[in-house]
Amino acid sequence: MRIGGQKISGDAGSLEVFNPYNNEVVGTVPRASRGQVQQALQIAKEFKPKLTRYERQQILTKTAHLLVARRDEISDLITAEAGLSKKDSLYEVGCAFDVFSLASQLCILDDGQIFSCDLTPRGQKRKIFTQQEPLKGVKCYHPLQPSVEHGGPQDCAQHCHQQSNGMQTDRTDSPDCTATGRCTLRSRSAPSNVPGGHRET
Repeated sequence: MRIGGQKISGDAGSLEVFNPYNNEVVGTVPRASRGQVQQALQIAKEFKPKLTRYERQQILTKTAHLLVARRDEISDLITAEAGLSKKDSLYEVGCAFDVFSLASQLCILDDGQIFSCDLTPRGQKRKIFTQQEPLKGVKCYHPLQPSVEHGGPQDCAQHCHQQSNGMQTDRTDSPDCTATGRCTLRSRSAPSNVPGGHRET
């Protein structure tokens, strides 16, 4: 097994894998100790991916191609471990190919959205640009007011939390963020031509 990219043995020995059809031992796998499990979880928690969308796509595409090239070998392993017929194990390999192929296509799509504002009688001719990404804190911002950190004035902080809902959004419809509780959320990677001034996170 691997923890943090390093191939290691299990501190708690190993486990035998039985073929459920004839009860034969088809292999063994390392048995991780409690400490190894905690170590793996901590590494996963602290991990920050550095791969670009293109690099992720290439990994997923290569995996899909390898599944096709080694379909008989992989299906034999599935049959030995799960007791499935050859027909069913080949089907499982095909399903895995579908998943990796679709994932490789979807990972290069931009998950941001653009919304038009002139959809109501009070709407103005401008756009709202959004980018979906994990939030690590929210700032309220208005060009004429100092930024208010999340956790500042209660009305502003609550509104930011409600409006963000897991997505950073540009809002420029408030003359006074702290007075009205209507905030402008900024994304560092938002387009530079978004109305309302500079961007902060």
